[in-house]
Amino acid sequence: MFSKILNYGIRILIIIIGILMVTGIIYVPDSQNNSIIRIFGVIFILFGALRIYMYYSSTRRYSREKDINNE
Repeated sequence: MFSKILNYGIRILIIIIGILMVTGIIYVPDSQNNSIIRIFGVIFILFGALRIYMYYSSTRRYSREKDINNE
């Protein structure tokens, strides 16, 4: 149970960091091109969402296979 919470927590944290980068809360002060940081923010958001979906689908698949094998 702890590993599930940890997995979802880290993936959600990646999405939150991406949102902070897109909104401009996280930025590089001396950078003249902040659009690169926003692009990385979008990549973080998409990567985090993909990882949540992949983890969720793999745990569902594992539990279905476990139920089938126990019958």
